[in-house]
Amino acid sequence: MKHFRLVSALFLFLSVISFTSCDEDGDFALPSVQLVSEADFARLTDGKAWKYVESHEVKDNGTMRKADYWDGLVGGAPVQYGFSGDSITTYMYIDAYPMKCYKAAKYTFEEGTNRVVSGSTDVFTVVSVSRDRLCIIRRQATRADGNDVYVYAVYRAMTAYEQAVLKQDYPYNLDTMDEDYPRLPEQEAVTEADFAALAVGQAWQCAEAHALVFANRYSKDGFFTDGTRLKPVDYEITADTVYEITQGEDPSAPVREGYAYTFNANGRYVETQGGTTFRILRLADDEMHLVQERAEPVSGKAVRLYCIYRRAG
Repeated sequence: MKHFRLVSALFLFLSVISFTSCDEDGDFALPSVQLVSEADFARLTDGKAWKYVESHEVKDNGTMRKADYWDGLVGGAPVQYGFSGDSITTYMYIDAYPMKCYKAAKYTFEEGTNRVVSGSTDVFTVVSVSRDRLCIIRRQATRADGNDVYVYAVYRAMTAYEQAVLKQDYPYNLDTMDEDYPRLPEQEAVTEADFAALAVGQAWQCAEAHALVFANRYSKDGFFTDGTRLKPVDYEITADTVYEITQGEDPSAPVREGYAYTFNANGRYVETQGGTTFRILRLADDEMHLVQERAEPVSGKAVRLYCIYRRAG
């Protein structure tokens, strides 16, 4: 409700002010809202993606700061938009992962206020729109004191090529993130006693492997079914040696190499003298979940995998 009142007040203010180049402090005055019909808004935006050009923080007196809002900011990026029928797609960067992703949602355009609304969320208020330019006011952030920050932002229509690149650059669907890229299991405590009792003296076969996409998420697709030249590694663990078993050129003659190792209970990881390191997330009687790093045979590129091992035999 607070956000609605702020937007409504801002809309009324913009509806009556006129555009001037700048005020006494050197800040720019905001353009007045140009009312547009729902049909015209759809006609001008449908099927297009809109590229960010610039944005400026809106001040309480109805002016906007001369400097671009994003100048000097670290850890964020402006959003881009796309429209298709009654759907709006927001392309965004999430610094916490980091990740470029998108979110599609139904929207409505409110005549008389120029508000673009999705469900109960005000997406933005349109100041003006043409076939190649979209100017809006949107809530950008919330300060520590609880006050919202609004910006006046300018977008231009993308070319067909730019739209195609946009979809490639923002590949992750925020709505299906948990399904497409599940979270890693929570790290469990694995003591030296646990490792000796449950892992040592056993043979472990790789049952699943998934590429880590972010720090704590992995692809639901099986890694070794995707045409990689890497092969699964099975393990036999004794009190002082880890044996790595991989399939060679002859599937009937696996390659078996043994290395001395150390187990670090603080980091829950195993490190061998052969260079293999894996971190155990979960260890049970018949199953071991771990994260390990492998190297592509040709490029040498490091690949981090989330693997589920099951006791062989």
